[in-house]
Amino acid sequence: MVRLVELNDPLLPVRKIMKHNPCVVTVGVGLSAVTSIHLAEEKVLSSKFVKERALTMSSKGPKWVDIRAIGCSNGFEKLRSIRPAVDLRETTIGSASVESYSMKNLVEIARSLLKDDPSGLGCGNPSCLSCHQ
Repeated sequence: MVRLVELNDPLLPVRKIMKHNPCVVTVGVGLSAVTSIHLAEEKVLSSKFVKERALTMSSKGPKWVDIRAIGCSNGFEKLRSIRPAVDLRETTIGSASVESYSMKNLVEIARSLLKDDPSGLGCGNPSCLSCHQ
């Protein structure tokens, strides 16, 4: 069963593993799939995190709860432009591109970029409610 604290803090599991200096490994996907980058947004752009309602199910039946949504990640690919800084290692497995990053380093680079330019990781889509508030 999902507890309410997890719904109100969707980045809690990622934040907890940060203290172990983990690596992020992507296989066949880009940086838009790297949830940990939202940690940088959380520190700099807390207004991007919006409250939504979700229907949850338990043995007691359905219940509507407030959750905290993390928003759009389509602009995270912009971090590729600063490759030397993100300590990227890459190879291929079959036809899939495999990339490895230091999670702490990636989040810190994203945080620094966002401090200089709060829209620096925005997707650029004018109809995106997460990136254009």
